[in-house]
Amino acid sequence: MITLDLKTQSQIIIPKMQRSWKHSNFTGIEECAHALIQAGNQFICKQFNKWEADIFIPLPILLCAVEIMASDTIQFCDTTKLLLSKVCSIFSEIILLLTRTERRHIYPSTRDNLIKQLGCIQSYLPKKEVSTYFEIECSLEAVKAIEPGKGVVTEIAKKQGTALTSGSITAIAEGTLGFITGPVTFLNKLHSEMQKSWYPPVLDIKWKLTCLAHSPIRPDFEQKIYDLGDRKKIIDKGEHFSFCLTGMCADLLEKVNIEIGSLKEPSDPNNMWLHKLSDLLFKEFKETDTHLGLRGYACLNAPQKDFWKTRYLAVQHLNTLSDQDAFRELSITTLAKRLMDEENPTVITLLNTMYDKTKYQKTWDTCLYQQGVLTGSKTSNQEKIQQIQLHIKDKIDEKNHKQLLSRPSKLQVNDGNSRDSKKIKEDLDKLDENIENLEVELEALTGRLKIINQLIAEPDPHNS
Repeated sequence: MITLDLKTQSQIIIPKMQRSWKHSNFTGIEECAHALIQAGNQFICKQFNKWEADIFIPLPILLCAVEIMASDTIQFCDTTKLLLSKVCSIFSEIILLLTRTERRHIYPSTRDNLIKQLGCIQSYLPKKEVSTYFEIECSLEAVKAIEPGKGVVTEIAKKQGTALTSGSITAIAEGTLGFITGPVTFLNKLHSEMQKSWYPPVLDIKWKLTCLAHSPIRPDFEQKIYDLGDRKKIIDKGEHFSFCLTGMCADLLEKVNIEIGSLKEPSDPNNMWLHKLSDLLFKEFKETDTHLGLRGYACLNAPQKDFWKTRYLAVQHLNTLSDQDAFRELSITTLAKRLMDEENPTVITLLNTMYDKTKYQKTWDTCLYQQGVLTGSKTSNQEKIQQIQLHIKDKIDEKNHKQLLSRPSKLQVNDGNSRDSKKIKEDLDKLDENIENLEVELEALTGRLKIINQLIAEPDPHNS
């Protein structure tokens, strides 16, 4: 099978994606996005295996994806936006790599427009679009790191007083001057440039796990995944890192399961590592664990760090995996526990919806009964609901009072832009936001209480 180079693929896919966009063919856009994601991942893997100079820089792909994602017609198409955001992050990171290694400059206007468009898209995303938000965050960091008008290798060489001849670059590419000649030296340079940023470790792990997920699976993957899942390191590196690992972990689980399913003799000792890797990625989570699998990410929390986006993403993947016989009971056990324990309203709302729409109602109910916490959870939820209702009432009273103060007196009629008026308006906006957040939390807790009451009223399915 002949694999087309990135330039040829872009010449085929971009016109097709633009035609689909012109005719509001969202399925067509998504098919093109899938193809570009696959092409980008293959490109990254290829560069880690064998670096090639003078490569096509895929700026047209990034510009096309951003233009479509920023358009009016796409704004409510969540799946399309997610796929386009993945195209943006993959190719903005490839462009960052190639502009550094090829010593190429980008127009300042191009860079500024990309930052403006991506920032605008991100600012209007609803909370539940956690994956799209993350991909755009990565895109923004990559685009911001592209420095227009400055060749990094040239600057390094000038400082060292070294002539930039092709021979000297080849001879000392991996030496003390730190020339960027491929993904590995590029990542090392990025780590040193952005020491306080969350982005370099995330890009590092994204590319490494991309190579793991899209290369032929080998037995040593099991140890590599185990090393990456150190719970303390994940918490210390923050939510961007844990979020990235969660998504990549789910991708690997899917791949491992496909590999296991395709084996003629899965019990063959030579293939047992696949099962071990599957168990490792899907292991039961315990508070004392030092290593996290996908079920661990669904429970991940830490003092002063919420990690709710990580849990949201893990819950989404676990729900998808519950359709597979091998993972159903383990997935739903974790989801049921999260439904009772979760405190973030966005995650609670997602879990409520999953319970209401599940095809495996009996399994869910059995898992919820087995926890033995329904009565306690009911009392706790009722108390929280009462507290939130009181908070909402207090905020509405405060808002009404502020609105009375904001009414102009005779002395203020011609002074609508006074400092006090602006302050009151800012306070009213904050109160509106607070009330909206409390109403979202109230709705989430009310939905969970409804499920609890329904379960208490019905017989335990495990005993029926």
